[in-house]
Amino acid sequence: MVIFGIWTLNPTETNTKGDWNKTCAKIGSANKKIKKLSSDIERATKCIGSSLDSPDNREQIVQSQTTAKNLCKENENSLNELKTLYNQTAAHQKNHRRTTLGKLANEFSQSLQAFQVASEKVVRAQQTSGDNNDFQLPGSASNGQLQQQVLKQVDFAGIERQAAEMAQLEADIMDVNIIFKDLNEMVMDQGTTLGN
Repeated sequence: MVIFGIWTLNPTETNTKGDWNKTCAKIGSANKKIKKLSSDIERATKCIGSSLDSPDNREQIVQSQTTAKNLCKENENSLNELKTLYNQTAAHQKNHRRTTLGKLANEFSQSLQAFQVASEKVVRAQQTSGDNNDFQLPGSASNGQLQQQVLKQVDFAGIERQAAEMAQLEADIMDVNIIFKDLNEMVMDQGTTLGN
């Protein structure tokens, strides 16, 4: 700790502040991206089973889901990092940081729910579209029966993959709920400390 007149600088506190701000910005940005990807997924899902359906549309859905899922995992890790930084925070900053942490956690929860809803819509759309895919596979405009068999296999594999991803997403939501529980306990502990 370095003392300048009445001001004291704690290098770890300054470093923690930079890490805190950077992590908060990262979480906020990821929350916005997850919400946008969820909207993109829902928009592309509306095309499934219609004349606008195509392999590119389905690939876009898969890519958006993969990106959103990765962002959700990164955000979960970042929230845990923020929780650790919060515990290292000086007493005079705890109230503000607790509010910020709660806000970011709530935004993440909303983003996660939007992604879950969009993913469920994809699964339902794929299940209901069945053999009603009107698009042609590249290079195979002649053999309709073979095309339908391939599409069925792709759809079933996609549906199974979606179901597995939904199960993982639900597990991730449970992890976020644990983070909220821990955050609530920290808030309660801080309130008790301030009350004494």
